[in-house]
Order: sequence, then C-alpha cells, then structure tokens
Amino acid sequence: MKITRKTLIVFALICVCVATAYSQDCSSYLKQAAELVSQKNYCDALSFYRKYRDCNADADVSTEIAMCEKRCKLDGGNPQPDNSTKQGNTISTDNRTVMNSTSSNRSAVIESAPSSMANVNTNAKFKLGLNGGLLYPMEKVEGTKTYLYFGGVISGEYLATPNIGLGINAGYYGYEVKIKKEDVVVAKVTPSLIPINLTGKYYFLTKSIQPYAGVEVGYYTIRDKEEYPDYPEENVSGSVSKFGLAPIVGFQFKLSNTLALDVNAKYNIIFGEGGSAKLLGLNVGIVYAFGK
Repeated sequence: MKITRKTLIVFALICVCVATAYSQDCSSYLKQAAELVSQKNYCDALSFYRKYRDCNADADVSTEIAMCEKRCKLDGGNPQPDNSTKQGNTISTDNRTVMNSTSSNRSAVIESAPSSMANVNTNAKFKLGLNGGLLYPMEKVEGTKTYLYFGGVISGEYLATPNIGLGINAGYYGYEVKIKKEDVVVAKVTPSLIPINLTGKYYFLTKSIQPYAGVEVGYYTIRDKEEYPDYPEENVSGSVSKFGLAPIVGFQFKLSNTLALDVNAKYNIIFGEGGSAKLLGLNVGIVYAFGK
C-alpha cells in the first residue's frame, strides 16, 4: 500500500469539504435561530428552530421551540402550525400545554438557550473516527536518510461519561524507497508500521471545541519488504511485533450535532531489546458521534 504526501493532503481536504457540506445548512438554521432569539424576534426564531429540527434527526430543540411559541404569542404574534410528523417532535400549540411544560426551573434553562447552542451532543455514547496523518522518526541513523511514514487510523470509542472515552484503534503507516541503477529500478524497499492500541481520553470541555489528552497502549507490528523486479525469487519480507504506548493531545471541533473535525498529535514509543524507537505522529480526520 503506497501512500504519498499528495494523497494525504487530498484525503484531508475531502474530509473537511464533505463534513462542511453535510453540516452547513443545519448549522445555519441553528445560528440564525439563536441570533433571532437574542434580538427577541421569537416568531421568526421559531421557524428556524423547526427547520433545524427537521434537518438534523439527532437534534433536540423541543425546549427552544416551546419557548419561542410561548413568547411569540405573548408578543401578539401568530405562530404558524407545526406540520412536522416526526414522533416526539410535534409541539402542541395549545397554550395550556405550553404553560404546563414550562416550570420555573425550565424557564431558567430556556433563558440560557442561546449560550447552550454551543454544546455538543452530550447524549452520544459512541464515536467512530477516520484519520489520515504522518509519522516522523525522532531518532536519526548516521549516514542514512530519514523518511516520513504516511497512513491513517480508524478508531472506535465508548463514552463512559461526556468527559471520559475508552476505545480501540488500528492503523497503517508506510513508505516506499526505490533503489535505482542507471535510472533502472533494481530494488524496492517498503517498511511499514501497523499499530493496534487500546485508548483512553479525557475531554476537558464538552462544547463546540473539545480539547483532550490521553494515552494509547498496545502493539506495533513492524514490517519490512524487499522486492527485486529482475530476481523475484530473491524477494524477502518479515515482521515483528513490539509493545508500545503513545501519549496523545488534540481537539475536536464540532461541525454538526454528530460530526466533528479531529486534530491530534501523538508521541509513539516502541520498546525493543536494543532500546526504544520514538516517532512523532500528526493526524487530522473526521469523528462521527452516535448512540444514546
């Protein structure tokens, strides 16, 4: 598997563009609704909250919708009927229902609705991630050239609490070196690294930007493959697995109620009999949150 720097850049751009395109419309509805609430224009805000709810299946803005309906009526407005047929999302326009659902404590939450818009989906229990990145060997061998490993990681995570995540990930990083003689390739060497780790993270915030720190512990399979185009019978390959760990720091930036951009840095330490190898990893990708 050959991964070039250009492939990595294209992958990162595709991740960002797809996630942004997916979330742009929904996020714009929510942003406009919050702005209208801050301007005390509750009737128009009601319309945008309904659009956001219909656009994002995981959204829970029933409290905001009920508040806007009530305030719109108190201001002398005439809220449009809610034609949504989604179960659990249809709000009664009967004034008594609205009044019964807004206790004094609930009113306090409603008043702070615009600031709560920044919160991520704290009901999510699982996260799936796909990251692309590179590994840079921190220790150089005299007389040899240092190469960057390019690759990616897939991950799964269970949120024990909104701040604590436990999971597992698996990745692949590698590069290819061609040895030429008089412009003819006489050999190809393909080193690769396959990490499989258990992960633990602590999210310091649960808002639109979630900085985190953690550690990954597991095994790193180191593979070496040598190919000789003119002498295929001399091709050789081998692999060895070593224990390792990687402290990690990063942040996730909310793109929608379920999608986030993930950027992180890892300091991989692979232990061996003759010492340890250290590689700095930089990664960017997309995280999908789901489950309640």
